[in-house]
Amino acid sequence: MEKTANTKYKINELIANRWSPHVLDSDQPISKLHILTMLEAASWAPSSHNVQPYRILVCDKYSNLNSHKKVIKSLDDINDKWAWCAPLYFVFFVKKDYTSDGELNLIPFYDTGAAAEHLCLQAIELGIYTRQMEGFYKDVIRQEFNVPEDWMPISIIATGYLGDYDKMDKIFSDKDNKPRTRKPLSEIAYEGTWDNPISTL
Repeated sequence: MEKTANTKYKINELIANRWSPHVLDSDQPISKLHILTMLEAASWAPSSHNVQPYRILVCDKYSNLNSHKKVIKSLDDINDKWAWCAPLYFVFFVKKDYTSDGELNLIPFYDTGAAAEHLCLQAIELGIYTRQMEGFYKDVIRQEFNVPEDWMPISIIATGYLGDYDKMDKIFSDKDNKPRTRKPLSEIAYEGTWDNPISTL
């Protein structure tokens, strides 16, 4: 399934080719080398003061089936209809931190998102696909994996090679065959002052 982004301006091929399928090949394991390569890419994301305020739990169906089942147990009613097919999950955790005023520090969330995106881009270079999920029960992840209180589960990345859509409900091929779109730059970028849409070439 070809899903290269149709962009107005030429962008990096990895970014243009990254997309999030619902159908992954549950029967094709991902090599340990490729898993470590994706983790290495995540670790090189920008990080304020190089704190790297995240942890990544690897749950591989082929090396630790029990951990894989625990992740499936945590999925909500939407994601459990498709995400079971992923042979590998990366569960991202962010370290809760507070400012001197007692406010939640948002920088760790920013850094963790950057690490997740680095992982997903490295995956695409390896011919591996990812779909990030927020739809899971965080209390289940905490309990099943005995997560310390100061670490917050923030996302699960279903990871695998592209699967066979004929083996899945047609609803997923219908969803994934839709053209990829994004808002025009004039809606998301302002020039010089708030609510002044950037001029484009």
